Amino acid sequence: MNKAITRATALLCVVLSSGCYTYAQTELKGLPSASYVHLFLTRAGLDAIPKEAVPTRTNYISGRVQKETADSVLITVPVSLSIQGNGARDLAQNVYIPITEVVGVERRQLNAGRTVLAVVGGFGLVTGTVLGISSAGKHNDANDTSANPN
Repeated sequence: MNKAITRATALLCVVLSSGCYTYAQTELKGLPSASYVHLFLTRAGLDAIPKEAVPTRTNYISGRVQKETADSVLITVPVSLSIQGNGARDLAQNVYIPITEVVGVERRQLNAGRTVLAVVGGFGLVTGTVLGISSAGKHNDANDTSANPN
């Protein structure tokens, strides 16, 4: 019984960690402003942008599309997270990418199926934890009364 619960919990954690978003291939032309995207670039394109904007060992940059011109796209790329006082503040850098250096685009989209699965799975995980703790407490109480008949 405990192995089954452990396996189910591990599987649920893997599913929940996948998030509610997926990336779908799309065209660069006509992307709505503020769309969160992965821009896949040529090696020369990656070498031309600041190193802070490129995650380690990837061939793309991630950020929000701000503006598109005839020959380039402006993307805001998160570079660090600064925590000050009572809140956190993202630091970002604007990067112009020549369209000729873009080899692929993926746009982030809400995945309704994963979102429902995450909500239901989270509820199930909390419910299972509460029931497990509750039944463990009842089991311990039963052992205590049988050991001490007074």
